[in-house]
Amino acid sequence: MTVRILACPMDLIDGARYTRPWSLIDPVRNFRYFSNTVSAPGVDWCVSVIFGKDFTPVNADPDCITCVQYPNKTDNWTTRTPNTDGMPQPVFNTRMASLTALTGVSFDNVNRNTTWGEIIDLMTETLQPGNKISTSRPQATEDNR
Repeated sequence: MTVRILACPMDLIDGARYTRPWSLIDPVRNFRYFSNTVSAPGVDWCVSVIFGKDFTPVNADPDCITCVQYPNKTDNWTTRTPNTDGMPQPVFNTRMASLTALTGVSFDNVNRNTTWGEIIDLMTETLQPGNKISTSRPQATEDNR
């Protein structure tokens, strides 16, 4: 199952806070996206690691900003960079601007050779100081039922 790390809003549903992809259905599996999320009380965004087969509903939501996607949970995404992933400079600039607009986190010292682990850690440490998602490597089962 493909894994995607993204920044997205937290939604209030029936009095509880959920990551935005929780309310979306993977059309191939006909089930909600399973996710591991780093969030903080009173903060309206989060970093989510989601698992799925078809991300069309996530792609259609402009508030869900993909950082990195990889083919399985054992891929070493933490050492990859936007540059090694082939992300052109204009796409990178737009992605960082979108992440800043959503999260308020400054990416001024980040460039295309900064690892995805470092970029994502900037956001997770803002939410939970000391929480480095790149070293904790969230794991999940592929069956979320």
